[in-house]
Amino acid sequence: MSFEKARDIIELYTNLCGRSVGLTIGDVKQEYGVSKRTAQRMLHLSEEMFHAEAYFDNAGHKRWRVKDNIRKELINVTPEEFIALDTAKELLKDKGMENAASDLSKLKTKVEALTPNKKSHALSTDYEALLEAQGFASRQGPRPIIQEGVYKAIHTAIKGYQFLKIDYRQNEFKNYTMTIAIYGILYGTRPYLVAYSKADKDKNLRYFRLDKIIQATVQDDYFEEDEEFDINEFARKAYGIFQDDDQYGDIEWRFTPKATVEAKTFLFHPDQDLTHEEDGSMTVRFKAAGYTEMCWDLYRWGDQVEVIKPEALKAMCAEHHRSGINALP
Repeated sequence: MSFEKARDIIELYTNLCGRSVGLTIGDVKQEYGVSKRTAQRMLHLSEEMFHAEAYFDNAGHKRWRVKDNIRKELINVTPEEFIALDTAKELLKDKGMENAASDLSKLKTKVEALTPNKKSHALSTDYEALLEAQGFASRQGPRPIIQEGVYKAIHTAIKGYQFLKIDYRQNEFKNYTMTIAIYGILYGTRPYLVAYSKADKDKNLRYFRLDKIIQATVQDDYFEEDEEFDINEFARKAYGIFQDDDQYGDIEWRFTPKATVEAKTFLFHPDQDLTHEEDGSMTVRFKAAGYTEMCWDLYRWGDQVEVIKPEALKAMCAEHHRSGINALP
């Protein structure tokens, strides 16, 4: 058996241990990019080597799983994976998610505790070298401040489909209390809850800034979520966070040849379509709403981008084009 195949078998064992429902042949084919016959051989080998058991789930699909605990010696944690955890932690902090960042730190500590001693020294040495090179200790920047306990209450409410009572700061002089049903969280410059007020009979979804929530309390009252609602599909209707049905429609921007090299490295929208023009310029097209957030981003490109459509967005940006910029985003 080649080293690559041996590594795949060990990774397969790890996956079998980590998934309570196990894996199908189709799962293995997709995960490892192998044929059906190879996937079958891998699973049969896992039966011989690791005592994996085959069973049929409620839908009649044949699955394999391992009930024993993972053998720590088979798990190879890399310094790059620890750095990925640190990167995620910093991103969470940047979004004001201090509680989630703390949870990730605890997870990292647990992984370290499960790492065999004979591997931990080399892992620590390589990790520290990467950490220093990537400069995590010096990461700074503005971020919204979320009140302690708010995220925990939100996560509890989401998991249990429970109403959440919040004290919300409307402005500098006025706060109000309301009970909401949460459908999701959207992350942009600031994180927002997508929710409706219990008092609203039409259940119209609204946005609530997390940094404006002074206090949050989970209620012993439950709501039924709309099963047809998809937070990802909902989010795709917006360029950034905010949505407006009156603004939703075709968006078209054209970047100059000078800006094209940089512009093509950006994903402006998940459903974007790019066209490279004969003169070296690039046109990006997508459907979304949120002209104000588009203007904020377009301003950074100065006169190196032209709004083709819609006319309303073109008019908004007309007086805010900078010229002579020395650097592109």
